[in-house]
Amino acid sequence: MRVRNYTGHPLTITVGNKSVTVKSEGRARIDSGIEEVGTIEFEGLEVPLIELREKQILGLPEPEDDVIYVVSGIVATAAQRVDVVAPSRVSREEKTGRVRECKAFVQPRPIDKES
Repeated sequence: MRVRNYTGHPLTITVGNKSVTVKSEGRARIDSGIEEVGTIEFEGLEVPLIELREKQILGLPEPEDDVIYVVSGIVATAAQRVDVVAPSRVSREEKTGRVRECKAFVQPRPIDKES
């Protein structure tokens, strides 16, 4: 299995006492737009209500045999592909909050609305 990193920055994967750093090959992201669709009145305030419209995923390659793509959580959630995961059990850089290291991957699944 190959792991291809599309988080936009190097990612260190640590399991037990072994670590591997995977360089970034690009940055997958969501192309989205926003539109003000109304307001919500709350304690004398009229708070703008903005709708986020996700249009498409940019920068995520098509599936390849025996390849896992590591992307951000929001991209993994939108992609809903078995070959797309996000870093989990992470350590972050203190100044930027960027994921520096992960100890697991997560594969988001949609909420079962029947439950």
